[in-house]
Amino acid sequence: MAKPSFKEWLYDHQAFIRRPEFIEAKMALPDLNELSLEMGPNCNLHCPHCNVECGPDRIGLPDLGTTVKLLDEACRLRMKSVTLTCGEPLRDENKAVVGAVSAFSKFLVTEVITNGVFAHSFDNAVKWFEFMKERGLDFSKRGRLSVSVGSTYFVPLRNYANLNRALMAVYPRADWGQFLIYRHLNVLDNEANKRLIYQMGDVFEETFGSKKESDLGWGPRREPLINIYPRKGGRSIRFVSYQCVSRGRAKNFDWSTRESEKLREIKPQDITSVDCQEGQGVEAGFDGNITFTDCREMYRDRRYGNVVSDPLSVILDRIRADSFFQGFKLGGVSLLYYAARQVRPGLTIVGRRGSDVLRVIRGDTEIAEEVRQYLEKKGVVNTYNQLMATIDFRRKQRVGL
Repeated sequence: MAKPSFKEWLYDHQAFIRRPEFIEAKMALPDLNELSLEMGPNCNLHCPHCNVECGPDRIGLPDLGTTVKLLDEACRLRMKSVTLTCGEPLRDENKAVVGAVSAFSKFLVTEVITNGVFAHSFDNAVKWFEFMKERGLDFSKRGRLSVSVGSTYFVPLRNYANLNRALMAVYPRADWGQFLIYRHLNVLDNEANKRLIYQMGDVFEETFGSKKESDLGWGPRREPLINIYPRKGGRSIRFVSYQCVSRGRAKNFDWSTRESEKLREIKPQDITSVDCQEGQGVEAGFDGNITFTDCREMYRDRRYGNVVSDPLSVILDRIRADSFFQGFKLGGVSLLYYAARQVRPGLTIVGRRGSDVLRVIRGDTEIAEEVRQYLEKKGVVNTYNQLMATIDFRRKQRVGL
């Protein structure tokens, strides 16, 4: 059988992603199966780069009864995971909630995001890890520990050394690289960033193993990445510099870690990905309000219900019925940007990457509502097909289920 020419392949490619069977398959993919629990906004640190403006001056902590009800329903709906974020979970004020989450970890893969303050001593770090393990959260089996490190607030380096040693004491036979990741939240002062990265490298070398210079490179999303190899072997422990979208107090900082990524006007043709962008998660606020998230950044332009008064299943159905969510699931940022340009022909978005487009569209309540109404009027599938007709498939694309 002769190999098809590029022109023939291109025609088949365009026709395939516009077929009703393909569209139905994308819309039928599992969604809304990841849950994020807000641990604040009250927090033990006032980080200048905080996206959600948590701090000691804010009022609000998760309620134990609401959390248990939410987790129970999430298990019944067979959601996949739960993440503790937006505030510090490992503090006495949230201990009961963390204990409840740990008890559900046999059903939900659990990620704990911490600033590391709890590891002010080796003994206290051990107590927290043993507390979670006794209540069911065994990081070596069904868990992940993400440690956020920032250049703009002072958490002594010894805290991270204590944390590492405590993990080694509580999980001596575990493959630490399987569940431990350090996340460096990058800010404007690149010299401070470089110093912190190498200082953290020294901490890792002292506790886990040696850091090879060849391992200081770029990760899959073009973020700086260090791999730390424990002396006993096993997977590497990653130290990743995240390039976050600026919100809250963080809007005053430049999150880019690449000199080449300057602010520029992002045009619709710049967003060439038509990969499946199904919405995967929902965020539960400390008060029980549920919002739809895209699992990288959290936005609160629309609330769909409160788990105190409504079953979680009903709230998820409301989200799935929302044309904005349907458009994002089917066509990702590309479709939302296309619709936004239809309702606002002169709309220009300045940023560095596609996530900045999503930030603007979802961050502006008026634009988001106009996009929602446009998709309801024109139809999500019709808008998707119109978008597909405008894309130059000679450029690199990613299409998949």
